[in-house]
Amino acid sequence: MSLVIVTEKPAVARDIAAVLGLRERGRHAIQGPGYTVTWAVGHLVTLAEPHQIRPAWKQWRTEDLPLLPDEWPLEVLEKTADQFAAVRQLLTAASTERVICATDAGREGELIFRYIYEKSGCRKPCERLWISSLTPEAIREGLARLRPLADYDGLADAARARSRADWLVGMNLSRAYSLSTGQNFSIGRVQTPTLAMLVERELEIRNFVPEDYVTLEAKFQALSGVTAYAATLCEDPEDDGKKAKTPKPKRFALGAPAIEDGLARLQRSQHHVHSLQEKPSRLPPPQFYDLTELQRHANRLWGFSAQRTLDLAQDLYEKFKLITYPRTDSRYVPKAMVPQIFAMVETLKQRYPEVKEHSFLIGRLGERYADDALVSDHHAIIPTGQGLQAALPAGDHGKLFEMICRRLVSAFLDDFQAMNSEVWIHSEPKDKSAEQEPWRELWNAKGRRILELGWKKLEDRRERLDDGNRDLPSELRLGQEQKLLEVKPEKRRTTPPPRLSDASLLTAMEHAGSKVKDKQLAAAMREHGLGTPATRSAIIETLIHRQYITRDKRLLLATDKAIRLIEAVTAEIKSPQLTGQWEFRMRLIQQGKERLEDFEADIRSFVRQMTQLGLANRLQAPAPKAWEPMAQTQPQALTDKAVQGEMLSPEASLQTLVSSARQDLSSILQQYFGFAQFRPHQEAVCRDLVQGRDVLLVMPTGAGKSLCYQLPGLALGRPTVVISPLIALMDDQVARLNALGIAAGAIHSGKARGESQELCRLYAQGALPFLFIAPERLGVPGFVPFLTQHKPGLIAIDEA
Repeated sequence: MSLVIVTEKPAVARDIAAVLGLRERGRHAIQGPGYTVTWAVGHLVTLAEPHQIRPAWKQWRTEDLPLLPDEWPLEVLEKTADQFAAVRQLLTAASTERVICATDAGREGELIFRYIYEKSGCRKPCERLWISSLTPEAIREGLARLRPLADYDGLADAARARSRADWLVGMNLSRAYSLSTGQNFSIGRVQTPTLAMLVERELEIRNFVPEDYVTLEAKFQALSGVTAYAATLCEDPEDDGKKAKTPKPKRFALGAPAIEDGLARLQRSQHHVHSLQEKPSRLPPPQFYDLTELQRHANRLWGFSAQRTLDLAQDLYEKFKLITYPRTDSRYVPKAMVPQIFAMVETLKQRYPEVKEHSFLIGRLGERYADDALVSDHHAIIPTGQGLQAALPAGDHGKLFEMICRRLVSAFLDDFQAMNSEVWIHSEPKDKSAEQEPWRELWNAKGRRILELGWKKLEDRRERLDDGNRDLPSELRLGQEQKLLEVKPEKRRTTPPPRLSDASLLTAMEHAGSKVKDKQLAAAMREHGLGTPATRSAIIETLIHRQYITRDKRLLLATDKAIRLIEAVTAEIKSPQLTGQWEFRMRLIQQGKERLEDFEADIRSFVRQMTQLGLANRLQAPAPKAWEPMAQTQPQALTDKAVQGEMLSPEASLQTLVSSARQDLSSILQQYFGFAQFRPHQEAVCRDLVQGRDVLLVMPTGAGKSLCYQLPGLALGRPTVVISPLIALMDDQVARLNALGIAAGAIHSGKARGESQELCRLYAQGALPFLFIAPERLGVPGFVPFLTQHKPGLIAIDEA
């Protein structure tokens, strides 16, 4: 008889087999006396795709929505079908007595095993191996304390709830919004709220209008002192009836008379210390890393993406055996681990000669770091204790391992301590009787003196605070008169909020519940936020892969496609509250306090409602009007006169046509493009074009520039030629116009000659309202004469 162990990855299978002394290695398993260790390769089995459940669902049709399966069949992934067949054979073999689930100890790992177990039809008794480290000692301890698989049924149900909910939302809402907008959109439970945060920031930046202003900066010195210090002219913190916490610099418009008036006042003023404060501050060592904090810190320090950090950490865990399980959301360790940590720090501190021996506070590790109640499925990321005296791994692996070691040792160093000082200087008239109105000016200066670096001695020099003395002069005293050495205006400009990086986006995802009003939901999201530490990096990479965001060095930028999606979907779909509700209920399922069936029933109801809303615009709005050439779409007044035999001059015809088009811009916007109103500046540009004016238009990406030539082209009723050097832009615009029921085509180097000729034929017949061409096309013999013979109503040059 044999016991079969199923791991999530081959590397973990090899580690367990080594501990058990198994030597017979095959293609799909490692065997030995009494044991067989086999593995998945990530997911071997997954929920069936729509067409696998019902063939008719392969086509995307509004009449099929919403897709609500009666059952949840499982399908074997084609690329790993041979491995599944081998695992199934082992699980169902007559010689197999028991099965051990040794997939990763978490929600996703549990789901991987349960799907394999169910799809294989196995009925053998099962136990669970739950470990946080892959060292031989941890594996032996885990094998000695196996638990019944049934103890983790709540975790498995929570995993099924997540999987089914994501299927229902993704399959239905992606189809609904793609069909209703004519664009290929992907919508997800976590993906879309995350994208909404990026789009919100992107629009803030694009719509930001910078303002120039001036502040006054001065240098003061005590009459009896020698040290000068800088100060800024500030608003009176008591003007609004309550003292402001942070000094607010006084701003002046460029060239404002108030600047000259202020400088003139200072020539006839005296200055004295109105208030002087010193306040000590202490900053304790940071807590241990969970995955999100590790990803955040590595992005700030080294520029690693969230996915890169996860990959490195996974290697340090699986391949090098140097750190504990990385996909954790806890920053605490069990109290039972404290002696082991003491021993590791005794070894590690030899690495850091810059820290004196007496600085290490061995024996101190309180509830800030060790708390059984705050350890989730896995404890914080710490070294395993192996390789502490060996050389660091090469390259980026070594950088990340060094971060984890330093974070552990930092917990045993003293707090960072500083003395913070702040002074307010009042400037008042020397001769108050000579002033027409009473006045005073307030200047603020701050300083800081480091008393003890403490744990910051172990920080990387690039992020450590300045070690020097930036304190205010020690001779300052309350009421003391000050000498004004110089004052000068400093020109400044307001700046938009910064774009998000991996680090700041991870923080936003982690704390997405801060805007949720419901206390229970906010509590759930404080623990889970958007996604989980194990999935957030994959969400970011998915958004990049689907062209919703791009990465520019360390910054993440939302694309036009992302903006269109977020503008289209309802508030519920892009709100983090949706994820907060689901995470809260999935946690209850895991704890056995809610039934999977009840949760799924509510998700189905939600999907029905959201699918209807997603299709509402398409179902309620009239179908897009097919474009027709100008000869068939002239205003009724023009055609009536022609019927009556009246001849109109070309100028009169154009004037009548333009007058009608001007009055009809809003209806064209609604009828063809589905928008109720114009964005800023669009309507003015469109009106100028239909009146025959030339326009040079510069707009930020995503502001709706393309509509500014597409709508006038339709209004004028004659074909529009668009010249662009960007093939991707042309193809994207053609796809969007075709989806709106407006014929369009593009001629560029990627098109076959026959296809280009057909587009020219359609254009000449007036059956192609929009023809996009690359600039090189104008150099093709005969093409310019072709345009002369078939004059377009509008020519647009779209360069970006």
